[in-house]
Order: sequence, then structure tokens, then C-alpha cells
Amino acid sequence: MSPSRNESPEAHEERGEENGARHPQESNGVGFNSRPTQNGRETALLARDATNSLAVIGDLDDTDIVLLLTPLVPQVSGDPDDTSDPFECFGRALESRHHRIRHRPYENSSGITGTTRQFIRQSNVIILVLANSDAAGQTPQINVEHAHVTVATAGDDKRVIIVVVDSSSESWRRLDDFPTVIQAADYSRASLERAVSVIFREF
Repeated sequence: MSPSRNESPEAHEERGEENGARHPQESNGVGFNSRPTQNGRETALLARDATNSLAVIGDLDDTDIVLLLTPLVPQVSGDPDDTSDPFECFGRALESRHHRIRHRPYENSSGITGTTRQFIRQSNVIILVLANSDAAGQTPQINVEHAHVTVATAGDDKRVIIVVVDSSSESWRRLDDFPTVIQAADYSRASLERAVSVIFREF
């Protein structure tokens, strides 16, 4: 079933229970709808899901498209010779749960372009990752405008999940206007794979 906002969360929850899916609100060290705290360098994370969007992700049809939008950033290691995409493992982890994943990187400077907006309109669920490639040793300054553009383009019939990959309480606060947000400590493989587990409520 496509995750339309027009269907009530209760209906999705009920169908999930019938299918044997369990959707706990708090489990395994993940704080749902809780006050933000500093995560430090741990792989623990926070999640807010005011509209119960995560409860419908495990109920996707095989034909539903999940679009993953990730910023172009350097590797966590800081190795200048490593030009691989640090979010490739994130896309693969998502694909192991749902086979129709479209992964499209974007430039932080140019943001969500017209071409990217076309991909958003063609998708059922959008996972937007926010990170600041220039924040080494500083308080990250994520570009919330990317989130506003993504949500506005998606409209009311698509689910948008925002994953912010830094542990600052400031980044969490700046995303107060968005109902479904996951905050990971960073974009290391461990943090990203844990975020995928939260998206699919495997805890």
C-alpha cells in the first residue's frame, strides 16, 4: 500500500498488526518524540515521528519508489584520496529492505534542483539526508531550506523522512517544523545502518 497521508495512521497501524508487523514507540535505546540530547560520537540517535510516517514504511507496495537524496560530502575519515560516496552503504541498506530505491546525490550549494524535484514527484517516499560538508570542527549549520523545498515539492500524498547526520541539538531544533526527523550522530556506516533500522522500525 502506498503511504498516502490521506489514510489515517491508525488504519496503517491496524493493517500492520494484521500482517504481523509491530511498531513500538520506544525500544532499544531509540528515543521517539523525545527531548533532544547530545549524542556525541555514539551510534545512538533520536527520532521524531509526529505523523506516524515510519509506521507505513514497512507496508510499501513492491512497485513503490523510495527516493534517497544525499549531500555530496567527504568521507568521515577525512581521507582526501577517498572519493567514494559515504552514503552508498545507506542506499544498499535501504535496498536490502525495499528493492526500488533511487539514490540521487545533491550539492549542498545548489540544493534541490529542478531535476531533483522531478525525481521527488515520481517517488512515493523521500528520504532526505542533511549534512554540512564545511562543518569540520564547528557547530554544523544544516541548510533547512533543502527540507522546505523537498516537502513542498512532495505535496500531501507523499511521505518525507529527514535524516540529519550530526549530533548537535541546534540541528534538531532547526527541524522543529518537520514531523518526521531522525538524528544520527554522524554519517559513519554504523550510524547510517542504525538509521535504516529505525526507518523500518526493526528494534
